[in-house]
Amino acid sequence: NKSGRKSTEMADPVYPGDVLHKSAPLIEWSYEQQLGMKSTHIKTAVRAFTKQVAQKCKDLNQPEPSWTSHAWSKASGAPLGCACPLDDIIGTPADSLEGYRNKCEFSIGWDANGEVECGFVQRITDDGFGRLVASCEEVPLVPQVMKRLCQAVRDCARTSKFAIFKRGKGWKSGFWRLVMARFSGSELLVMVQTATATGEEKEQLCAEIRAALTQESLQLNVVSIYLQFNDEVSDAARPTAPLELIYGQSQLRMKLLGLAFDIGPLSFYQANSITCELLYGRALEWLQPKEEVAVLDVCCGVGTIGLCASQKCRKVIGIELVPEAVESAKANAALNEIHNTEWTVGKAEDVLPKLLEEMDPSLQVSAVVDPPRPGLHHVVLRALRSCSQLSRIVYVSCNPDSLVEDVVKLTMPSENDEDPFVPVRAVAVDMFPHTLHCEMILLLERMSQVKDPRKTEAPAAAPADEATNDT
Repeated sequence: NKSGRKSTEMADPVYPGDVLHKSAPLIEWSYEQQLGMKSTHIKTAVRAFTKQVAQKCKDLNQPEPSWTSHAWSKASGAPLGCACPLDDIIGTPADSLEGYRNKCEFSIGWDANGEVECGFVQRITDDGFGRLVASCEEVPLVPQVMKRLCQAVRDCARTSKFAIFKRGKGWKSGFWRLVMARFSGSELLVMVQTATATGEEKEQLCAEIRAALTQESLQLNVVSIYLQFNDEVSDAARPTAPLELIYGQSQLRMKLLGLAFDIGPLSFYQANSITCELLYGRALEWLQPKEEVAVLDVCCGVGTIGLCASQKCRKVIGIELVPEAVESAKANAALNEIHNTEWTVGKAEDVLPKLLEEMDPSLQVSAVVDPPRPGLHHVVLRALRSCSQLSRIVYVSCNPDSLVEDVVKLTMPSENDEDPFVPVRAVAVDMFPHTLHCEMILLLERMSQVKDPRKTEAPAAAPADEATNDT
C-alpha cells in the first residue's frame, strides 16, 4: 500500500483452485461467521475515516472535529474509535443464500479433459491466452435455471458447426465466447457473445442459438435473446460492440419495492434482488424523502433508488454518465406513472455544480450517491459540500476503501465551510453471501443539524412513590 495507510480490504483466504472456492471463497464458513467478518470489515472502514480526519487536522495544526473524539464515540454508542454507531449487518435471508444472483456471465471453452464446457473460468493457461473452463453446477451463487441454461449452451456448442473461440499471440479463430443471463425470478434474458458472423453464416448461428435456448423441455422460459459480436482478444466487449436482438422482447421486467423496472442486457442492476430491497429500504429510511425535499440521485443508473424515493418527495433529479441508462430511467418512470423526476446525462462532475446552483432555493435537498468502485470525483464532492441547501447524504458504497477517501473530503474542517458533513450512522449490507464482497451505507448530515451526544440530558429521576413500588 503506497499510501502507508492500512487498507480496509478483507484478506483473501487460502482456498483450493476449483471453481467453487474461486466463486464462493467463504463457503467453508458458516453464514453467521461470514456476517461477523463483513461487520468487522465495515467497522474498520468507519475507524479509518475517523482516524484519518483526526490525523489530518493534527498535521495541519488545526482543531480536530469533536466527532472524532473517544468521548463522542462513547456517548453515541459507537464502537471504540468509530465516529458513528453501526447498525446490525443486513444479511441475505436464509432462504435466499443459494441461487441469489439475478445476473451471471459464463465462459464457453474447454474443461480439464478437453471437453467443451459452459461455466466459469478455472484458470488461464500458461501462455496467458487460453481459458480452462469448469462447470458451475456446484456453485451456490448460481440459480438452478442458469445452470440448466449452461447445459443447453454447452450441448449446443458441442454439436455446433461453429468452433469455440481461441486466441494466441497475434492470432484468433472460432466463434463461441460467452453467455450472459439475467433472471427476473420467472423469465430469462440471455446474451450470447461470439466472434463476428455475417450473411448466411450469421443466420445459421442465430438459428442454432434460438433452437437451443427455447426448447420447452428445458423449462428455461427465455423471453429475450441477444447476439453480441466481439472480435477483441478480451471477452470484455467495447461499448460500441454490435448487439442485436435475435429473439423475443427487448427487455426484462424486474420488480423492486412495488415498482417495475425494464432492463436490457447491458443495464446496471443490483445482482441480488432480495437483499437489494433491504438495502434500498434502509437507504430510503435514512434519506427521509418528504414533500418539501428534492432528492438528488447521483450515479443513478436506470433510476432504481430515485424512483423508489419519488413517491414521498417533491421531485427526484437523477444524474448518470451512460445515455442508455438515462433513457431506461425515463422509460421506467413512465412505466410506473411517475411524473416528478428529471434525468440528466453527463459526468456528475460536469453536471452537478451548475444543477445545484440553479436549484429552487425554497427546497430542501437530500442526496443519495451510489458510485462505481473508484468513488466520487473530487469536483462532485466539492459541489455537494458547497451546496448549503443540501443537508443530508446517503452514501451507498460497493468499495469501503474509496468511501473512506470520499468521507474524509466531505467532513474535513475548512475555513471556507463552517458547516461540513458529519458521519451519523453506518451499516454493512451483505449482498453477496459466500464471497468477499460487502456493501455499505453511510448517513452524513450537516454539523449544524447533528446533536452532540455528549450533551444529551440524563433521563429524569422517577417519582419517589414509583421508584419504591415493587408491584
